[in-house]
Amino acid sequence: MSEEAVQQRMSEIYDPDTLKQHFHTEPDERIRQKDVPERLQLIFEKREPAAPNEFPKEAQWMYPLLFSTAAEEEAEPAQVELRLESVRTLLSILREGEATGPDAEDGTPAPRVHLEPATVQHFRKELWRPAGISEAQLRRLVDLDAQYGHLQVTPSPDPDPEPQPRPRAPTPTPTPCPCPCP
Repeated sequence: MSEEAVQQRMSEIYDPDTLKQHFHTEPDERIRQKDVPERLQLIFEKREPAAPNEFPKEAQWMYPLLFSTAAEEEAEPAQVELRLESVRTLLSILREGEATGPDAEDGTPAPRVHLEPATVQHFRKELWRPAGISEAQLRRLVDLDAQYGHLQVTPSPDPDPEPQPRPRAPTPTPTPCPCPCP
């Protein structure tokens, strides 16, 4: 039996709630077909593929949010650059995956493996530890990436709207004092 025939037969036998409970819906099948961790698919499902030079801009935006002002002031320029490069690399691995080897001779890109933040945290420490990035900052990267993506999609207000006259508040009229003052 083909995959589609099995799906059709299951939908005839079981009610939709049971199929959903056991992860046999169409979206679940799409997730299973991709060779990307499910959590990352759900996190990045609404994100467009990264534009060229997006990661350096995003790393610049994230830097003050990841590192305190005191840490920024104390850091040497080489340390700041190392941190920025590490954040760029981490963003690239999380969003695009990591190449498993060199590209083929015919120009075909090498397969990419997508790593979850927990995997990077435990097995790829060389990517973030030398830059002085903590585990909490590493976990926060995904949240900040989602915020950055939301900011990129959210339309900005008209940069030069026509000024609207501000309504004037009515001037309060003085009320007479109830006491017998002179």
